[in-house]
Amino acid sequence: MPTRNAKGAGRSPKKKAKRSEESEARRSSGAEAKRPARAASGLLRRRIEFGVLVAIVVWYAVVLITRTVARGDDFQVFYRVAQRFWDGVRPYDQVTYGNMVFKYPPWILPFFLPFGFLDLATAKVLWGFVEAASLVAIVTRLHRGFGDFPGVRPAVQSLFLLMLFALFGSHGMTGQITLVALALAVWADPVRSSFRRFFFLSVALSAKLTSLFPMIHAVRRKKIFATTVGVGLLFVLLSLPIYFKSYGGHYGSLRDEWTSAMFSGTQDVNSVRIGFTTREVQGLPSFLLRKGGLDERQPVHVLFATFLSLVAIGGAWAWFGRRLPPLAQWIGWLALLPAVQPLAWFHVFLFVYPLLVLGAEIAIRENRRETRRWRFAGFVACGLLVGAITAKTMGPLGSELELASVKLWGTLGAVGLFMTLFRDRKEIG
Repeated sequence: MPTRNAKGAGRSPKKKAKRSEESEARRSSGAEAKRPARAASGLLRRRIEFGVLVAIVVWYAVVLITRTVARGDDFQVFYRVAQRFWDGVRPYDQVTYGNMVFKYPPWILPFFLPFGFLDLATAKVLWGFVEAASLVAIVTRLHRGFGDFPGVRPAVQSLFLLMLFALFGSHGMTGQITLVALALAVWADPVRSSFRRFFFLSVALSAKLTSLFPMIHAVRRKKIFATTVGVGLLFVLLSLPIYFKSYGGHYGSLRDEWTSAMFSGTQDVNSVRIGFTTREVQGLPSFLLRKGGLDERQPVHVLFATFLSLVAIGGAWAWFGRRLPPLAQWIGWLALLPAVQPLAWFHVFLFVYPLLVLGAEIAIRENRRETRRWRFAGFVACGLLVGAITAKTMGPLGSELELASVKLWGTLGAVGLFMTLFRDRKEIG
């Protein structure tokens, strides 16, 4: 009697081939049946992630509007100066405005003059919507793809938006122009755009003279002489209303009062000082003033710390980032803007947001799992340093870290990590 194995061994090759084909067909049909389910699951996940991003953006828009209406401290400075400008009150008059005087360049004021014709409540609501629209523009641009960069998936933007809540809350309480400038910066590539857009972006970034820092990148790639002269003439033209209306054509008076106003923040008002070394100011100049034995009440010390920061950080990025694609360089220049600001308040560090989310997105797309994990984790850690460590979240330790300019180190860490993404990449930019 033949055994079972012997019977199996006696089967014909045709039967074996038929069974193999049937088995393969069953596996293929099973895989085909799972594909629609997987596709549907992936589509549902993407829709949920997008819905979460929309909900966060709407929430932040409401926060920006409501906090600007309730507070909007810096916007009130713009408003009061614009309203009283027509009465002949000088914008840089510290006797009238105290240390909350208008500290911005004279060519910025014309953009706020229309608000002076509105009542304060209406003006605040309108400006709050401008801030919210700027946020939507930034998120939309990064979601669709910034130039040749890939679009940032909703989950990544949602994660980093939540990390930076304190920065957005600060922006709303002050009613600042950071989001407006950042929206223009990500929508108008200064290297590839027309001179008209380049000039408009230059005005937006010149609210503080040191915030023109990123434009170094653009000037290097355009006709330097024509660009510099053109921007200078534009600034002069926009300054004419203050020059003639407020100062009667006396350049010396305008220059002296503006210079004095820029350093007025070190004065004490109601036992509160808003100077260059408070914990809320975390750029490199403030760090040097705090730790370098310099006196913030001495303008020459502030100028020295600022100049040293501009040379050190600007020179380092120009050298180490010189082989990066132009668009990646521009993102880096924007992210480093807060680092060189003598008054780098919380909201100024929103300029780091595009680099954080673009870097995290590119890290996720890495082929090697180990590299993908540590780089993404690195961007998350830097995002936490920039946005989540405050005196409110960590108490006395958070306050000490803020005095050590924790946001500055998070920014520099993110920029350094961003550079590592492009060692072998040439397709972006």
